[in-house]
Parts: sequence; structure tokens; C-alpha cells
Amino acid sequence: MSHIGNHQRMLHRHDDVGRMRSSHRGDEMVTRDRVLSNDFLVCVKIYEYNEERKERIWFSKLVDVMKGELSQSTISKCLDRLFDLGMIDGTWESIDGRWTRTLKITGESMGFVGDLYRATRET
Repeated sequence: MSHIGNHQRMLHRHDDVGRMRSSHRGDEMVTRDRVLSNDFLVCVKIYEYNEERKERIWFSKLVDVMKGELSQSTISKCLDRLFDLGMIDGTWESIDGRWTRTLKITGESMGFVGDLYRATRET
């Protein structure tokens, strides 16, 4: 089973991400961000920090920036799945004198996650 197949299966559940602007369901406004799975929310946040902000991101920083969106345990489970799927990778770096595993989107997933990021940021 290829990683591309995994991406397509995960996206298939969310195939309206690229086309959806917003829709109403009762009194509740449904936006693109609410369509994404937790795994993709984490992946898109890693992409944002690496590619848009040009900043390194690691687990504890990710938990801090996603506070209120996802719990620490949910983020940890998402990272495990993303590592298993080969969508992210980690590099050990010394940050402020401490060894920290920084997170990055893998090359083979960069285009897919970039498209997802841009689709969720369009207005």
C-alpha cells in the first residue's frame, strides 16, 4: 500500500475541502477548517509553521499553538498516525540547549499538504 493511496483515502472522506467555501446547517456555519480531520489539522499546522512562517515546530510548541483546538493526547495520536503514513518526519536539533525533535512535512507529502493548506486559507 503506497502513501499516495493513504492520502487519497483520507482525502476521499473530505473531498469537498478544495471546493467548499462555507455552508449553513441550521443556525451553525460550517467552514472548511471544520471539515478537516484532526490528523489533517495537525499536518496543516506543521506546514504553516515550516513553510509560511519559516519557523521550526516541535511537539510542545505544537500543543501550545493548538491549545483550544486539540488536546495534547489527540495531537500525540495524530503525530503517530502521520509518522506511520510517512507524511511527517522528525529531526533532532538543539534548541536553547535542549535536544528537541522538530517536525517537518515529508517531500512526497509536501504538494498534497500545501494544496490542503491553501484550500483552507482561501476566502
